[in-house]
Amino acid sequence: MKNLSIKNSLFYAFLCIIPFILSSCLSGENQISSRVQVGLELQSLDDTLRSGQDSILIDNIRLILGKSYFLESEDTLFINRGENPRQLSFDQQSANPVLLAGGTFPEGTYEQIKLTIPKAPTETSALIDEDFTNGDIRYTLIVEGTYNGEDFRYRSERVFEPEFALQPAITVPEFNQAFAFLISNDVEGWFLSGNGLLDPGNPDNSTEINDNIEQLFTIEIPE
Repeated sequence: MKNLSIKNSLFYAFLCIIPFILSSCLSGENQISSRVQVGLELQSLDDTLRSGQDSILIDNIRLILGKSYFLESEDTLFINRGENPRQLSFDQQSANPVLLAGGTFPEGTYEQIKLTIPKAPTETSALIDEDFTNGDIRYTLIVEGTYNGEDFRYRSERVFEPEFALQPAITVPEFNQAFAFLISNDVEGWFLSGNGLLDPGNPDNSTEINDNIEQLFTIEIPE
């Protein structure tokens, strides 16, 4: 398993936008099942990327959300809302971060969290844009914007499966605890190569762009 960067910090801004009932707010003999929510944030989405004479401005990013889950030593806890893949869309006006999944967090000790960005399903779905298919080709992620003033659409066929080892493992009691996890990716680095920018319209750059996306996933976890 490839361990990606983990930031051990409380992300208060994210906690403010999710409906958690924190244990500090409980009183008396109330017993509320422990809860968990997981969000995804794309950073630097509203920034213009510049290097020398080149520039990239991103208008929107769309991706397919597959299963998200926590792993115990023996069990798997799926935490998605709904069973089927769905589309997430990000632009400068949309909410960011967005809620990926959440609900009751069963008692246990969890060692890993994993997110899946799969290819669009083969069957047609009203919830997923037609842009995610091109004949027999299916895509996982679409970026639209301008490169040096010219429109581009970058579509990735790579399946992204960021995994995060929780070190130390997180022990969840049966009642009265809330846990928030924020997965982030900094868009600013997707099209960087050394000191220059990668042209999203050049197919020869696809591997390096996909590698950048894959390597830039991080997670913030509660202390």
